[in-house]
Amino acid sequence: MAARLPVWLILLGALALTARLPAGRAQQPEVDQEYLLKAGYLATFGRYTVWPQAGVPGGQFVIGVLGKNPFGAVKAEMEKLEIDKKKVVVREFKSMKDFQPCHILFVSNAPAGDNPKEQAVERLASALTALNKKPVLVVADSQGLAAKGAMLNLYLDMNKVKYEINVEAIKGAGLVPKADLQKYGKAVTSEKK
Repeated sequence: MAARLPVWLILLGALALTARLPAGRAQQPEVDQEYLLKAGYLATFGRYTVWPQAGVPGGQFVIGVLGKNPFGAVKAEMEKLEIDKKKVVVREFKSMKDFQPCHILFVSNAPAGDNPKEQAVERLASALTALNKKPVLVVADSQGLAAKGAMLNLYLDMNKVKYEINVEAIKGAGLVPKADLQKYGKAVTSEKK
């Protein structure tokens, strides 16, 4: 059984987000604790992945969300973080037709476009086809999608957020996962087609 990332590492990302949330309940929308932790994971994944020199241009670290954005109130707080000395920007894409270059592409469980019956696995397949080995870290949000080609896949196990890691897929996109990223995820390989 794979170990999880050290609690201090995930809490570092989540605390960086919560430290910026307004104190009064009346001032802020409800924060989904699961997605607060998942946002912390995304920040950690960004810090533990190396992009090629010719990766995403610009002085920003871009996290794209494909499908409905589940981060809610946490999105604004994510944009106050820095990864590799770059300001985080969160962009939302209803479909891959809206896609713009990003470092991390988070494939949401819920659709945001004209097709309300679209499944996450379909969004993932569309993303992988469009990206075609470009240096984008593709992160999904439901158990089993790492075997379908997602590079990292967050899932709940007994009310704990864990992740699967597909090192082959990460390296196939020209990215380099740091040792701790590999050490604490559940290793998965892509299913043969």
